[in-house]
Amino acid sequence: MAEAISWAAWRPLWPNRYCWAARWWLCAVRASTFLEISTETSKKRMVVPAALKVVRLKPTRKFAYLGRLAHEVGWKYQAVTATLEEKRKEKAKIHYRKKKQLMRLRKQAEKNVEKKINKFTEVLRTNGLLV
Repeated sequence: MAEAISWAAWRPLWPNRYCWAARWWLCAVRASTFLEISTETSKKRMVVPAALKVVRLKPTRKFAYLGRLAHEVGWKYQAVTATLEEKRKEKAKIHYRKKKQLMRLRKQAEKNVEKKINKFTEVLRTNGLLV
């Protein structure tokens, strides 16, 4: 449904015949819609500057969320999407807790070994291999 809404919004902007005029090409290049989160980036959320409302829109501009619009038109999966997002957030919290624990353990291990490898790090620093 979201794809259909974005397609319905873009179709009137294109000319009737197949034409790659500079105006239409620039319009198509500038347009970017973000319909879903890919599986590669679902583990760690990334910031996409092109998708940030704060960066891309002036404070006075109106905006709309595609999910809400699709739900109003008849899309039946808003609740499903919300539950999947909650599950993803819980998994992300667990992943972040594990990551923090591993970082703590690594820092502790580095502190434990620091005295043993101190003479080697000094040699590496004098030779310019360790900054």
